[in-house]
Amino acid sequence: MAAGPFLRCTRCGSEHSDREPIWHCLRCGGPLEVSGLLPGPADDRRSGVWQYPSMTGLHDARTIVSLGEQSAPIVPDPVLEGVSYHLQQLSPTGSYKDRGVSVLVSKAKEWGVRSLVEDSSGNAGASVAAYCAAAGIKATIVVPAATSAGKRAQISAFGAEIVLSRDRGTAATVAAELDATYLGHNWSPYFLAGLTTTAPEIVARSGGRAPQWIVLPVGAGTLLLGVHRGMKMLAEAGHLAELPRLLAVQAESCAPIADAWRTGAPDVPAVPVSRPVSVAEGIAVPAPVRGAEVLAAIRESNGACVTVGDAGITAATRRLALQGIFAEPTSGAALAGLQKARTRGTATGSALVVITGTGLKTLGGATPAGCGR
Repeated sequence: MAAGPFLRCTRCGSEHSDREPIWHCLRCGGPLEVSGLLPGPADDRRSGVWQYPSMTGLHDARTIVSLGEQSAPIVPDPVLEGVSYHLQQLSPTGSYKDRGVSVLVSKAKEWGVRSLVEDSSGNAGASVAAYCAAAGIKATIVVPAATSAGKRAQISAFGAEIVLSRDRGTAATVAAELDATYLGHNWSPYFLAGLTTTAPEIVARSGGRAPQWIVLPVGAGTLLLGVHRGMKMLAEAGHLAELPRLLAVQAESCAPIADAWRTGAPDVPAVPVSRPVSVAEGIAVPAPVRGAEVLAAIRESNGACVTVGDAGITAATRRLALQGIFAEPTSGAALAGLQKARTRGTATGSALVVITGTGLKTLGGATPAGCGR
């Protein structure tokens, strides 16, 4: 493959051109990544994800689709020593997904995509709907029936069509029926590329250093994977002396990555778990498509993985609110996981907890009934 960005399968290593819209490896069906990216100098004329354009894989800056996303602030916990929060819930649609979706939709626009299908239980669907509206791309969002009313309302507000997965099958099937392009965020190498820009932002806002631990709620695990890859890029370029350790937090009721972590398995089971869902619906992902990559990233960082129950998640979410951070329970799970890890003597150094979504996302929403996402 020629120099510059190209797509590489993380499963079989096959290489593909990045000049046409594909969402998985054409040889083995595995997930793709954008290779050949470099952490070039920051563009100080921009903020957030587009401050680091060389990490996105976009060829034409004229196709950038932005809603004014900014670099997320970092604030210290008023009580817990060495603990800070990366407030990504302040993104345009209220979740960190905007960072990856901005790149995904920009690449779709560069490809000339006119109709896009995405599958999501809420936050990513809302983000794709918003950025597609800004790009003039028709969006269809395939959601589980259990998706909360609030998240469905946000998706609809941006003009996207909602399709229930139980009625029409998979998003790829819906895309074929509609003669549209499927670019699911968990599969998209460009969504993942956008998330790598979290790393230089964290380092820049931390005085040129990374915290000893980064704590993330994990469902599909793309944010954890993006942070790790971004930190590796910085280290390989000589901008970072040591990689931060990753603490992955899953809900006890739906924890395929934690289960694989405990047993030392290289990947999550092929058969998805089927258990009741936690209040943290955002991390109820029974079959993460990048499970092997996520497990490898945790191990490579010398990190750890913990699970937390609903009581701990609810208490941590309430604690965040009482100090002025209104977060959805998924983010509360991250704090609960850090507290649990510290009682076990893990993650005792400086720790950055990523707040992934606003609490406004769950106001008036129903708790989903199953782990069917």
